Amino acid sequence: MLTGTLKKVTGYTGFNDSNVSEQSGYYLPFLYDGEQEAKMYVKSSTKQAVIDKAPTVNVAFLGATKTTAQKAILSIVVGDQTTKVNMNGITFE
Repeated sequence: MLTGTLKKVTGYTGFNDSNVSEQSGYYLPFLYDGEQEAKMYVKSSTKQAVIDKAPTVNVAFLGATKTTAQKAILSIVVGDQTTKVNMNGITFE
C-alpha cells in the first residue's frame, strides 16, 4: 500500500512535452530495482511505458484533477505478472 501526499503540479513538461493535457496534474515518482524489464500503465490505458531501473526515477501521470488521480490504478507488468497499485493511502492536495 502506498502512503504519502501528492501535490498538484502545473507546467511540468518533463513527463510529456508533446501532450499539454498531461503537463499539469498529479504525478507519482518511484524507483524500480527489479531484474526483469517492467512496463507500467495507469488505469485501463493500453499505452504501456517501459520502466527504467534504479537509480533513474520513473514517473506515472495519475490524472489532471484530484478526482481522477484518486481513482487511478497503476499497473506494473513484469513478464506475465501484473501488480495493481491503488491510490487509497495517498492524500491529494
